[in-house]
Amino acid sequence: MILSNEVENPEERALAVERANALRPIMELEEAGQDIGPLLLEVAKMMGVSRSTAWDFYRRLKTNDGRASPYSLNDAVRSMAHAAWNRM
Repeated sequence: MILSNEVENPEERALAVERANALRPIMELEEAGQDIGPLLLEVAKMMGVSRSTAWDFYRRLKTNDGRASPYSLNDAVRSMAHAAWNRM
C-alpha cells in the first residue's frame, strides 16, 4: 500500500489505513454490481462518521485506485475545507 507523506502524524496515517482497509472490500462488491449503499452505512457507523463522510472517503479511495492517503481519508481535512469555504 502506498501512503502519502502529506500528513506526518502516525496516528492519522494509521486511521487512514484502517479506513481504507474497511472500504476496499466494498470497491470489489461495487465492481461485481452489488448495491453498496447499506454496506457503506455500516462502515460509516463502524468508523464513527456520517454516511456522507463515508461516501466521501470511499470516492477518494476509488479515485486513488484503492491506495490510502492520510490526507484524503481523515476528518480534519474535510473540516478544514468546509471552514475555509464557509468563510468565503
